[in-house]
Amino acid sequence: MRAAPFALPGGTMLPVTVSAGVAALPAHATDAAGLIRAADTALYAAKRAGRDRAMLAG
Repeated sequence: MRAAPFALPGGTMLPVTVSAGVAALPAHATDAAGLIRAADTALYAAKRAGRDRAMLAG
């Protein structure tokens, strides 16, 4: 995402980065709520690690 900035009207280029948390059933949770919590925890770990990356739930 960082390599492809978003062009705004008028020609201004907006840099975009993405951080993602990844979790899977049944490895990281046993229900939907737990899966969301695990992915959310991984998302914030990705942001703390420097953003612009994906982290797998641990």
